[in-house]
Amino acid sequence: MTVERKDYDIIVAAFTALMTKKLRENDHKTHWRNQLISDLFVMLVAETKELEAELVSGAQFGRDLGTVAGQKVFVDRERPSPVKVARECADVANLALMIADVAGGLDIELPARETVTIELLQREVLRLQKEVTHENGRWKEVYESHRQEREKRQLLEIENKRLQSDRGVSGD
Repeated sequence: MTVERKDYDIIVAAFTALMTKKLRENDHKTHWRNQLISDLFVMLVAETKELEAELVSGAQFGRDLGTVAGQKVFVDRERPSPVKVARECADVANLALMIADVAGGLDIELPARETVTIELLQREVLRLQKEVTHENGRWKEVYESHRQEREKRQLLEIENKRLQSDRGVSGD
């Protein structure tokens, strides 16, 4: 089958869609930007081994006929699943993409919303701090006002008791 250059876009789009699907399946995991490149590389090697295992799947179920031209030959070997091979290739490609991204090799700028989100959070924290400070200040004002009113009532009660006492003494 001959592939025309114009078909590259179609093939790449289909593979990119598979890569994206595989990434979304793993959204629950830690984002690769929070990983070390060395850890990503270890995962890349593991994924290439999974791809290799998929490419030679069925070999462990076949009968070893020996080696021909340096390659092991098995009888009753199953053909690898094209879907599984494609998914493993997408895993390998995704890890290569992650390494390129973390290494800074991709000439991209992320949407401003990530920066804005951090800025918005910082602004919100400052706003809440001011609000709490204001509320604490207001609370102190209210507390002080209540304390002063309570002291006035206590002084009035003392004064009333003294007046009552004086009236009772003078009325004898």
